[in-house]
Amino acid sequence: MRITLKRSAVLFLLFQVVQLHAAPRNTSSLNSIHLSGGTIRVNNRTQPLTLLKTVPINLYAFFGQNDKSVRIVTAPPLWDPQRGIYLSSIPGIGFSLCEQEGEECLVPGQDKPLTGAHYSVRLYATNEIHGGLYTPGTLMQLQSETSNVLLTMNNLRVDSMPCSFTAQRIDVKFPDVNLKSASRQLAEKSFSLPISCSNNDDYRNVLISFNYMGETYQGNTMRTNLKGIGINLKNSGNGQITLGDQASTPLNDNTFTAVLLRIPNEQPQAGNINISTTVTLTMR
Repeated sequence: MRITLKRSAVLFLLFQVVQLHAAPRNTSSLNSIHLSGGTIRVNNRTQPLTLLKTVPINLYAFFGQNDKSVRIVTAPPLWDPQRGIYLSSIPGIGFSLCEQEGEECLVPGQDKPLTGAHYSVRLYATNEIHGGLYTPGTLMQLQSETSNVLLTMNNLRVDSMPCSFTAQRIDVKFPDVNLKSASRQLAEKSFSLPISCSNNDDYRNVLISFNYMGETYQGNTMRTNLKGIGINLKNSGNGQITLGDQASTPLNDNTFTAVLLRIPNEQPQAGNINISTTVTLTMR
């Protein structure tokens, strides 16, 4: 019994010592930098490594006045170590914390200067991105000589557009025609607009408006620079296009037809035609 008691006492004392060593040490308070993600827009042509958004951040304002450097304590996996891009909690979107894009980036195991450095959080496409409202939360934890800081982001809206389009000049050239023909319609020429959609059904989400600043005949026939000659526009369903109206194409594509025709009761004039029309594309 005496041996048992002595062992019990020894165990009790060791238990107290373990508890003493396990007591938490005094550490600096944990602050947070809250960034608002705002809105980014992507489409089916957005490729990996595309820079989506840049958010400048003054790191020095969140650390102690005597802190000279900053390092990463915790961060998600690196997606591109050379450019310092990490994976975020949002599928298809990564981020970096760098002075310049791809330069002087914070990566694990390296201290970076804090004083005088101008850092920015940059969001990149890493894979297929889906639209929605996201709260990425904590991006990474940073540490200086005296402070620990969480870098967080909230309220990031991603507008994913299934179609993309580019601004460019489109030349529609009619063939030579003979005005001796008695037909009212002289020629026609098909053309396409620079629209690309992932699926044919997505073309209905693109509203198209043709606008003509010159004179018209009965509202929808554009008068050309030649007297008695006009141009009508038709959509892919062979329907007449109303100038100035927003409409989607009935067959969910971007093919149109320009029709060269005589204007009734006017003597047509020979020559070269040269007019321009503005096309406005809107995603809905």
